[in-house]
Amino acid sequence: MDIIRDVVDPKRNINQTKFQECLGWFEQMMSSPYREMITVFRMQEENFKDIDRAILHGLLQAKSLTDKIDKQLNLALNWNRCDIAREEIITAERRTKWQEASLEGNMMTALIDNRPDFVELFLQHVIHLDKFLTIERLNSLYQKVIYSKQSIDGRTSTIDILRTRLESYQLKGITRGDECRFLLRRVGKVIQELTFHEYDRYYKEEKFVLKEQDKQDTESVPMTTSTNCKEDEFECPDQHLFLWAVLLNRREMAKIFWQRLTIGNIGSALFAGRILKALSRHAEIEEELTLYYDLTNHADEFEDLAIGVMDNCYEDDKKMSKLALVRKLTDWGGTTCFSIAYAAEQMKFIEHDCCQTKLQRVWKGNVQIHSYKQWIAYVFAAIFPFIIPFMTFLTKDYQVEYQEEENKESKKVETYKELSRWDKLKNVLRWKSNYKPGKGSEIRRVGGRPDDVTLWEGMGYYYKAPMSKFFFNIFLYVVLLFLFSWFILTDLRPASEENSPSVVEWIVIAWVATLIIEEFRQIHSKDPKSAFYRVLSWASDAWNIFDFLMFLFFIISIILRFTLSTEKFYRARIFYCVTLMLFYFRLLHMGFVQKDIGPKIIMIFKMLKDLMYFLVILIIFILSFGIASEAILYPNMEPDIRVFFKSIYKPYWQLYGELFLEEIEGLTDNATCYEDPRYVERCPETEQYPWVAPVLTAIYMLISNILLINLLIAMFSFTFQKVQEKSETIWRFYRYELINEYYDRPALAPPLIIFNHMYRFCKWSYMKYELKSELNKEKQEQKKADVIKKHETKMSHCLRVRLDDRLEDYLNGFEKKHMENYFIKKNQEYAKSWESTVTSSGDRIDKMSNDMEEMRELIGVSGKQETTQVKPPTGEQRQSIHSTTPNDEMATQIGQLTTKVSQMENKMDEMVNQNGQLTTKVAQIENKMDKILEMLEKSLSLKTESEC
Repeated sequence: MDIIRDVVDPKRNINQTKFQECLGWFEQMMSSPYREMITVFRMQEENFKDIDRAILHGLLQAKSLTDKIDKQLNLALNWNRCDIAREEIITAERRTKWQEASLEGNMMTALIDNRPDFVELFLQHVIHLDKFLTIERLNSLYQKVIYSKQSIDGRTSTIDILRTRLESYQLKGITRGDECRFLLRRVGKVIQELTFHEYDRYYKEEKFVLKEQDKQDTESVPMTTSTNCKEDEFECPDQHLFLWAVLLNRREMAKIFWQRLTIGNIGSALFAGRILKALSRHAEIEEELTLYYDLTNHADEFEDLAIGVMDNCYEDDKKMSKLALVRKLTDWGGTTCFSIAYAAEQMKFIEHDCCQTKLQRVWKGNVQIHSYKQWIAYVFAAIFPFIIPFMTFLTKDYQVEYQEEENKESKKVETYKELSRWDKLKNVLRWKSNYKPGKGSEIRRVGGRPDDVTLWEGMGYYYKAPMSKFFFNIFLYVVLLFLFSWFILTDLRPASEENSPSVVEWIVIAWVATLIIEEFRQIHSKDPKSAFYRVLSWASDAWNIFDFLMFLFFIISIILRFTLSTEKFYRARIFYCVTLMLFYFRLLHMGFVQKDIGPKIIMIFKMLKDLMYFLVILIIFILSFGIASEAILYPNMEPDIRVFFKSIYKPYWQLYGELFLEEIEGLTDNATCYEDPRYVERCPETEQYPWVAPVLTAIYMLISNILLINLLIAMFSFTFQKVQEKSETIWRFYRYELINEYYDRPALAPPLIIFNHMYRFCKWSYMKYELKSELNKEKQEQKKADVIKKHETKMSHCLRVRLDDRLEDYLNGFEKKHMENYFIKKNQEYAKSWESTVTSSGDRIDKMSNDMEEMRELIGVSGKQETTQVKPPTGEQRQSIHSTTPNDEMATQIGQLTTKVSQMENKMDEMVNQNGQLTTKVAQIENKMDKILEMLEKSLSLKTESEC
């Protein structure tokens, strides 16, 4: 390479010795028996930057590689030149060769080495995932990437996190060498942990445990040879490779498999964001900030993809889009898009118009409220139930009617259930013309006609609406607070006295007991499968922690109330009063339903967090000043634990303006000292150092009242501004949890809710008895599934619904169609932006050329004027030549020329910068050429050795 540079470089004189050496080198190559391996690369005809393309093209022309598609693809994979593979290997002319070849090893290499372009190429032309992906290959993909010695993805790799989590799930009775056999089971546990055990664990079946023979096969060579493929081991192979790419934080690879999914693209994107955010929390704990930000951005990208697909779906069919939000995603653990988005804190998705309109519909239930008259009727119906028959109701959520007759085509239905997912999607596209959407929500009144709603149904619609439950709960909760306050203020006496506790207190105790039972019901109804994670999921909400403290104080108050004597009964009274305060604070949760109050409550909680951090700093200053000043004013005090509390008494209240100057300056007498309860039964000693305590007080007041208080105000202002900017988004996000809570609540409010609990318990016991009566376990599971499906499909305007197979497949096709439309629109927008950039650049070039021409004309005109208008001055002109001013027109022309020259100078500077960038790129190309020549020499040497 140095010889070629010395010969080619025109700035240097040709070294004759090196020139002769170079010619000898070429003569030796031309006379060698491997002359046919030489490929001529004409630098005058080809682009210099594609010299590696020419070298790779020459290598592909070798006889030993001409008929071996897999080796050619391996060479292109090693050079990472997918364009060459697309143009010269996977071509239409060589279709028969690459269709007959076994390229599963190349696909494995592309997956492991993170070559998304090659993976996309193979999926388009060569590989069928239904035949390619087996349990052994999936196990090998996890094993070879996670346990590799070198990380391909660099600092954005999640291998260390996954390796740590996998090691924490060591299965009992498994030796160290057999861990790879159970790798998929452990991966399933990691996914379950990242999703907070809200979904069924993946890979828990026995078939995902490799046998000894399969283990040896995966450890040998799955990269270059094809294994015996067992077709249809995975119902949706794209889903498993999508999860694999998401867990490894491979963006382009995950996006490729996400676009191929047929199980709901919106829910899949949200699920990926959930996993990525869980991984980002682990990275934040380990202080890997680069990985943390990369995972967070990756999660935001999937959230944006879900929003983009939802936009297109909502523009086409609003009702089907809303149905897609609440349907149970059977392939993602039976959860919904709403629950995934809320668990992952994907606020932008929940803020979407489709989500908010659906939540508003769920909030109102089957009651139709669109005008002020309907609002007035709804409010007064709570007081006067006889108004309910005059209200209107929506009796249908959304129905799908098929023009096909199921009885006549029962055979088609059976064969339809046996089809694969892609065939089902094709069928969906075929019978889309036969698909007829229902009329939507039908408005009906209470009456005696066949289509009317009965009075009992109307009352059920009214009282089961989440909005009705909410208002009834508020009303009865205010009644509870009134009764609680009443007996604390008027009739709270020790249990030893007569008529104690009072009737009102017994009512309050029973009332709160129903609230506690409701909290247990909420814990039981959480999504996680295990009881431990249900409690953790319930405790993840701050309001539930508040409820726990509130009920704990109430139970302690009752225990103290019945156990303490008359002399110590004041302790029970104190606990009762604190409990009442907490019950009043609980009313703040009701404010989340209001658009203006909700963000303010969120600001209060955010500021409380700031206040906690501020108190840590403040306590340091209070303790330092309080103990120092107390030791100076009252040396050698009596040993007592209360000394510390007395030390912080003065500095704390000095924050609010109580300075205690008389005590600090020693202006008190003996009578004042012993009568004032704040003093420690003695006067302050300030005779020896009267100036020390006032100086310390001044320094403390300067730091606390000026510096720290203003710091707290600045923190509050920053928090307020941050929440205020996205107050609408935050309020809409937390509003979902409130609606979800009252959607799941029984129709009756506490204390009447106890009747709902009794009814549900009896119903649950009856179902258990029925299931136990079935001897066959399969029949038990089928019966249980039928009961759940019957219950879920009958619910109208719900947050969770289980669809039949055909409607679910139609929704999958509906989302996939609009996912493709989303990318088409995105590509069109990108093309338009690029076209506008090119157009603006062309306009700038035209303007620059016009400016140059104008400058030439102006310079030519000004030169002619100067030559023609120069005359010998007269005597008067000589006297006034210094007093005359130049021509105004000439001055303006000179100013224009100056500005244009400055513009041209700026443009020349830009061109110089671009020239510098080109120089650096040329240097990079030279370095690449060095590496390419080294690789060429190695390949030639290997070729000669193999042929020898």
